[in-house]
Amino acid sequence: MKARSHRNVLATAFRTYTGSFWKLVRATWIPAVVTAVVSTALVMMVCMELYFFVPLAIVAVLLELTTWLFAAQWLAGRPVVRLFRPALRHWLLLPLTIVGISVLLIPLTLMVAMPLLVLTFAQVESQSGALTGDPTGMPSYIPWLTGAVSMGITLLLVYIHLFSAFVAYYAWGSAETRQQERQKLNIS
Repeated sequence: MKARSHRNVLATAFRTYTGSFWKLVRATWIPAVVTAVVSTALVMMVCMELYFFVPLAIVAVLLELTTWLFAAQWLAGRPVVRLFRPALRHWLLLPLTIVGISVLLIPLTLMVAMPLLVLTFAQVESQSGALTGDPTGMPSYIPWLTGAVSMGITLLLVYIHLFSAFVAYYAWGSAETRQQERQKLNIS
């Protein structure tokens, strides 16, 4: 690791992320698919107006965090447990970095999720109209289409959000290097 500016941290994270994307997919595909399946079940429950989905939403978020842990372990090349102790030294930097990059990813997330949002809202509105006596006007395959679109989009979003883990990793490495350089200067 070497000390980098914020711009260099983003550039290095992007180069590493895009340069090793397929290796990352091979290392994290199982938790990503499980996250997509749980998120698809969540979307289908919303479309079917089953409102006990809050625990499922929590599980979906935890599964995405698990995917992040797999990515961090793959990126660092060592077990995740060994990363927590040094990361605690930068307890404010890492959450702020993740929140900051997540805010920057909001427009991309919304663009990718737009087809799913449109399908879900259309289906919920159709079912609400059916409850008041109107004909649904939606073909019978729409729930299956919504599920398939949800699965694909969730997989895309998991890998888009994994970019935050790369940025946090390189920000952490840069902060660690700066701290070690300060300690060397104080000892000398």
